Amino acid sequence: MFRIACTLTSSNEIMLDYTAVPSQSTPVNLTNHTYFNLSGSGTVLNHELKLDCSSFLETDVSLCPTGKILNVTENSVYDFTSGKTLGKNIGDTMGGYDTPYIIDGYDGTLRRCAVLSDSLSGRRINVFTTLPAVQVYTGNFLEGVTGKNGRTYKKYEGVCLETEGFPDAPNHKNFPDCIYSPERVYHEKTVYQFLF
Repeated sequence: MFRIACTLTSSNEIMLDYTAVPSQSTPVNLTNHTYFNLSGSGTVLNHELKLDCSSFLETDVSLCPTGKILNVTENSVYDFTSGKTLGKNIGDTMGGYDTPYIIDGYDGTLRRCAVLSDSLSGRRINVFTTLPAVQVYTGNFLEGVTGKNGRTYKKYEGVCLETEGFPDAPNHKNFPDCIYSPERVYHEKTVYQFLF
């Protein structure tokens, strides 16, 4: 059994409440792939992102985790701990960010993991989750994708902040356990708080 409850609050929050009760032991790692563009058009490269994450998962050329947990080096390509625009170092990546970050102080309680803001529009999103990781994806493969009302999207015109368990966890003993069962129910929450 799987259920997701989506709630829009009077405080401009979208609350996602995930529940899964497997009939037998199985891996479960649910997320949400919503694209955000706080300016409403153009790329998101001028959006500023701050992550409450001082480490991330190394990935191979197929974007699959290798099992290594890397510390963020200050002012490096992958450092968003103090906040910076998505475009600042994107040219030093392999075509954009598609990176799983580990949330500092994870303990299973609802905590902030990211702040995305756009100085031109004044819009901001605070992201909270009970999950241990957040995947930052900068729309690297959007080129030519058709969306709402037939609009064609281009590369970097949206960013995803995908709260999740560690990707590929069943294949890495050092990753948090993602096996759930009738005795171990999956229940997680993510909140996107919009500020104008």
